[in-house]
Amino acid sequence: MKIIDFFKSKRVWINLIAMALVTVVLVLGTMQYLKTYTRHGKTIETPDFRGLQMSELDQYTSGDYFEFKVIDSVYDSNEEKGSIIDQDPKPKSHVKKGRKVYLSIVAYHPKKIKMPELTSLSIRGAKKTLENYGLQIASLEYDPSQYKNAVLRQEYLGKEIKPGEKIKKGAAITLVLGRGRKSEKINVPFLIGLKKSEAIDRIYSSSLNVGKETYYNPADTANVRVYKQYPKPFKNKKVKMGAPIDLVYRNNRKFDFQSYINEYKQDSLSNRPKDTTTTEKIE
Repeated sequence: MKIIDFFKSKRVWINLIAMALVTVVLVLGTMQYLKTYTRHGKTIETPDFRGLQMSELDQYTSGDYFEFKVIDSVYDSNEEKGSIIDQDPKPKSHVKKGRKVYLSIVAYHPKKIKMPELTSLSIRGAKKTLENYGLQIASLEYDPSQYKNAVLRQEYLGKEIKPGEKIKKGAAITLVLGRGRKSEKINVPFLIGLKKSEAIDRIYSSSLNVGKETYYNPADTANVRVYKQYPKPFKNKKVKMGAPIDLVYRNNRKFDFQSYINEYKQDSLSNRPKDTTTTEKIE
């Protein structure tokens, strides 16, 4: 049979048309299925779940809106136990219906870790090790020793704690350090204008302790820097190792700290630092 005769056959055309129709139906059906399966073009806004308890999420699962999965728990004594503190996707994100939401909640009890070995480390090394373990410094104490600024003992709640003992994560450890054979005095560091974390680091690095911490405006404690310190940083002012330094913090958004620091330094060098200066800009 010649090709031209083949295409003149009625049966051939019927088969070709049938095959084309089947192909169109399959393509349209697949597209509709994918559109329904992926909910193409339809998104919902993720609510803010932070602060809620897990039991309060039932209303969001009843219509298959979200699927929740707890991936982390963090102990925070300032937050309600079992409450949600973080979520992914973030609030007000636009997601498909049925999206998994990963949650972090406040643990009911702090995690326990093994106390690290700090003896023989320097204050800087001990502080870094404590931070790596999620612990912090309670205070520095000094005993006579030839090993100046080396950790002699590590204590928790007034008792020595051995390496490997279980302790709550976040606990504050007292470090007993060597002060040398003679009772040495330390220059008071200049802390004005430093961020809170920077000031505390410098105090401990100077073999001193953090004393009373207060805020110039107790209602505004974000983005603060050191506004005042006691003892004041007089020229050649010295204190005993382990002496406390009291700090007053102030928000840096509404205050000209640079001018204040420049004038404060001039007064410090002249041995008469002021509590306030003419450069204050209070709003």
